[in-house]
Amino acid sequence: MSKKTWVILIFILLGLCGLGGLCLTTGYIGYKILTSPKPEPQIITHPSERARGGTLRLSGSPPATLDPAMVQDSTSAEYVFHLFSGLVRLNEELQVVPDLATQWEISPDGRTFTFYLRPGATFQNGRAITSRDVIYSLERALQPSLGSPVALSYLGDIVGAEALARGETDHLAGVKALDDHTIQITIDEAKAYFLAKLTYPTAFVVDREQIERKGEAWVRNPNGSGPFVLEELTKEHIVLRRNKRYYGKLPALDRVEYIFSGGVPITMYENNQLDIVE
Repeated sequence: MSKKTWVILIFILLGLCGLGGLCLTTGYIGYKILTSPKPEPQIITHPSERARGGTLRLSGSPPATLDPAMVQDSTSAEYVFHLFSGLVRLNEELQVVPDLATQWEISPDGRTFTFYLRPGATFQNGRAITSRDVIYSLERALQPSLGSPVALSYLGDIVGAEALARGETDHLAGVKALDDHTIQITIDEAKAYFLAKLTYPTAFVVDREQIERKGEAWVRNPNGSGPFVLEELTKEHIVLRRNKRYYGKLPALDRVEYIFSGGVPITMYENNQLDIVE
């Protein structure tokens, strides 16, 4: 996509923000439903509290994977960013901001990061997210049995990451839970870009209980903690539904449908089959 085309698309999306309450933000991928920089826990309990609703129809492609640890393409990342969350994320200015962690502290030598998890944050099934879930997710991504093609690129700065990836240990030495909501990550040397690496899906939190219970089938209906949940994935489309247990500001939309086939996108738009195209 040319820079001019991208700018035009951004202005179209910003216009929709004003008209329909839909906000999108740029990141590693095309766009993402915006969440509040300082989200508060929220569960819809009364019709008056509902967001505007509706379904946004977009042109899309089938994901190569919905496993955050395995993502190495922008198409898969597009969906994974909606379904899962990590300690930190990028905002619309591409700045690193809190997500599952409300705040963090950095040691004087720049090597140890202490993250404080958000109270009340849960997976979509209501199970509370703890420090142990974060540790499990990081260690799982680096396990040689999983075979993640990108884990070392994004997590390799953590002490013990390479040893774990080589199968020399089953424990990530540089990660420690101080309590259920406090986690420390120590890296091999001070690096200003380390926090930004944690915004990539490889560092996102997955549900250990679901994975151990369902095996490889877990990814067909992942129990994530992002603003949307997976409603349906077929050869024709993927449908994401608003996660009512999301800890942040709920998305304005009830659903987002990415249509994989049906014709030329601009023709589908003219036939009222899509809501936005380039």
